[in-house]
This record gives sequence, C-alpha cells and structure tokens, in this order.
Amino acid sequence: GFLTNTRSKIVQRETLNRLAIEIGLNVNYTHLPEGNFKTVVQELFTVLNWVEENQEAYNFDLDNVFMSGDSAGGFFVNLMAAVLTNEEEQQYYEVSPADYEIKGYVLSCPGTDIMALRDGLNEEGPAGFTAKSIGEEILMDDEIMGHADLYSIINKETFPEVYILTTPTDSLLYNEAVKYDQFLSENNIAHVYKEYVGKENEIGHVFNIKNMDYAESIEANQDIVSYLQEKIGQ
Repeated sequence: GFLTNTRSKIVQRETLNRLAIEIGLNVNYTHLPEGNFKTVVQELFTVLNWVEENQEAYNFDLDNVFMSGDSAGGFFVNLMAAVLTNEEEQQYYEVSPADYEIKGYVLSCPGTDIMALRDGLNEEGPAGFTAKSIGEEILMDDEIMGHADLYSIINKETFPEVYILTTPTDSLLYNEAVKYDQFLSENNIAHVYKEYVGKENEIGHVFNIKNMDYAESIEANQDIVSYLQEKIGQ
C-alpha cells in the first residue's frame, strides 16, 4: 500500500510457489508520507542494482528478471517501467539503471491514476482516507506529482509491455485499470489486459493474492505463469 502493509515471509513464499517462481525478492519500501515517490523509486533502483551486484552469489538469471506488484505496489512497478525507459525521469529521480533489462512487468489490480488522489482530499471513504493520510504537502506538490503521473511521463516510443489484471468488482481501482488500458491502446503501446469475473466466489481488490485458493485466483495466477513462461522463451 501507499500507507501500510508489508508482505510477510509466509505470504511471499506461498505466492512464489503458486506462481512457480524459482528465485524471488520481496521488497518493502518506505510508506507515504514518511517518504515520497522519489524515495520509493530510489529504493527500488537500489534493489535492481543489488541484484546485479549479487548475481553470482545468488545465481540470479539477469536475462529473466521480472517485476510484479499489486495495488499501490502495482503502481510503483508501473512507475519503475516508466522511469527505466525515460532518461529525463532518471535524471529527476537521480537514479541509474543496472546493466540488464527487466523482462516483464505484472500489475495486479494496480493504481494507475495518481492525480486522482487529489480528489480524495475532499472525499470520505477509502479514497479520502488514503489521500488525507498522504497529505496535501505531497499531493499538491506539482513537481512531485508531475513526475509520478504515468500519463505524463510515459515515453510512448520506449515504454515496455505490461501485464494488467483486474476485476470489475474491484471497487477501489477497477476504473483506473480500465482508463489505463484505454490510454495504452489509444497510444499503440503493447500490453496485456485481463479481467476476471467471480463465478464461484465473490472476488474483489487483489483477489488473486488475498484468496489464492479461489478458482478465479487459480485461473488468474496460472495466466500470469503462462505469460512469464512465454516471456522467458523470447
């Protein structure tokens, strides 16, 4: 999340096992408002550089490195994809890419419209709580927000393919996923967009992580595995 939550080792191991991932890193980042978007991007670049520096020690396959995130984590993975393929943004964030490319990006029920958080300052409910907790100092700073706005910083010529999954019953971020899919399609940016509907179970935000035993989650996660395997083969 933007504000809370860290992934436990148990959940991490279960997720990796379900997705048939041999080696995985579970990354915690500074929450807002203790840090800002620049803080998080710099932390994530530190991780990518650490992977390169420790390739031999942990037998990392740098030809097949993927990034995945859900909800706010999905937003930050998306932001990383934008920064990694935009030199001007790298200068703003004061980061340098490692000497390998990310093979793919997987976004589960991601946040994509960071500017929409500004509207939450005048709302109640989850959106209002998130916005007010982040605070006006960050949300009303045009420089900080401008460099975190995917719609503004994505380089349409270099932005990589992303894999997006969502469900119409995600009351938090479904509309953002739909809007983002339309943006990518209108700009001829390669991406994969998947929607899942609850048939046997009621599913919602990040259902494939929260309820991994649901038939809908098994289907969604198997689709991710298939996508990763296809990318590895390229």
